[in-house]
Amino acid sequence: MTDPTTTRDDALRAREQARKRADKQKTRRRSRYDRPRQTIIWTVLLFGVAVGLVSGLYYAWIIQPLNEAEVAPWQLRTARDTDDLLPDRDAYIMAILLSHEHEPSLGQTVQRLIDLRLSTDDPIQYVADLACRLVRGGYVDSNSHRNAVRSMMRFYQQQGKSGCADQLILMDGRDVPTPTTIVVPTATLVPPATKTPAPQTSPTPETIIESEPFVAPPAPTGSFNIVVFEPFCNRQNSGVIEVIVRNIVSGEELPGYPVRVTGDGVDSTFFTGMKPERGLGYADYRMAAGGVYNIEMPGLSAPTSREIRALDCLDDVSGAPAIRSYRIVFAGN
Repeated sequence: MTDPTTTRDDALRAREQARKRADKQKTRRRSRYDRPRQTIIWTVLLFGVAVGLVSGLYYAWIIQPLNEAEVAPWQLRTARDTDDLLPDRDAYIMAILLSHEHEPSLGQTVQRLIDLRLSTDDPIQYVADLACRLVRGGYVDSNSHRNAVRSMMRFYQQQGKSGCADQLILMDGRDVPTPTTIVVPTATLVPPATKTPAPQTSPTPETIIESEPFVAPPAPTGSFNIVVFEPFCNRQNSGVIEVIVRNIVSGEELPGYPVRVTGDGVDSTFFTGMKPERGLGYADYRMAAGGVYNIEMPGLSAPTSREIRALDCLDDVSGAPAIRSYRIVFAGN
């Protein structure tokens, strides 16, 4: 017969051994998987954050940097920032003076120049120096460029300023010719009678340089027609009439041309070239939601035959709600 005491001891011993094996397995599983796994998770997390940060900076700075379109005029690029002959701020100055040709308000024009925070206390002389630099740099290679520089010259000459452009380009549209030398004999006066006859003198040549009269060029002329009438929907440029005026032959954009918007109690005239970062022939007008408008170049084109309506729309790319915008291109000579 089996001793009950021995059987009970064997059962207790077997139970104790099973508990020890279970504890050993738990200890081994915890030390093998739990603690190392926590270290790996933190390492991967930090690595992912670093990769995401570097990738975001690379995308924002290199692939698609911020386009600073909405900046104040004094923040535009200057000659110190670029090697362009006509940097953005100087192009804005040219647009100011082209606008002055159509609406000659001296106080407003000078204030606009002062607001640019120029590196001089004499903004009018700055215009003279800018015209000089443009002429010497070969900017006057087309009729529109010449007319723009002559607008600058008329402005500063009327304020008593001068620059080298006065000798390099004429106001009537012709280049400075080689001065013509005319030899005119000097009149010889007959001396009173004396006992000793005076010696005869020969005529002395005198050099006379012909002067060119000031002839003011006419206001912009020609016939312009709408060649592009394109509605579009863009959340970032919502409810805007974008106008571009260009030469129909060369395709060159034309600054300083008037554009008029009417409708719903609105009658506003603005000029191309006031936003040179968008183009010398660019101008725009922001509409009120639900408004109905017409647009024309006063005296240069007929009003649009199609109404411009500021209706609700969905962004062409993102589908976000916006107000319909329009892109209109005038072309003429």
